[in-house]
Amino acid sequence: GRDVHQQVTMAVPAPMHLPPAALAPSADVSDADDAEDGPAESGNGKYQIVSSPFVGTFYRAPGPEAEPFVEVGNHIEKGQVLCIVEAMKLMNEIEAEYTGVIAAVLVENAQSVEYGQPLFKITPA
Repeated sequence: GRDVHQQVTMAVPAPMHLPPAALAPSADVSDADDAEDGPAESGNGKYQIVSSPFVGTFYRAPGPEAEPFVEVGNHIEKGQVLCIVEAMKLMNEIEAEYTGVIAAVLVENAQSVEYGQPLFKITPA
């Protein structure tokens, strides 16, 4: 019976170490969701931030010779294409979630971007 008891005590500490590690990433994720759901609370509240929905390469224009989709100072409408993020060889058009004016372009053309990385600042209009 002693062997069984030892196995039990050895098995108990392992699960107890799992929850903190398991909780940490999900806590970060919920923080990120809050920031996206409530743009007014992020930073100074004057700007809406458009962030990358995935890891990929940021393109300001539909092609190398083409004009950028948007420039700083452009008035944009909700649903307007702001840029392309290429992920896994797919060109994903990123659309504006707000109507407003482009306050800043935060990423250089053809720069690689991370998931959740801010791409544009928009002044709501």
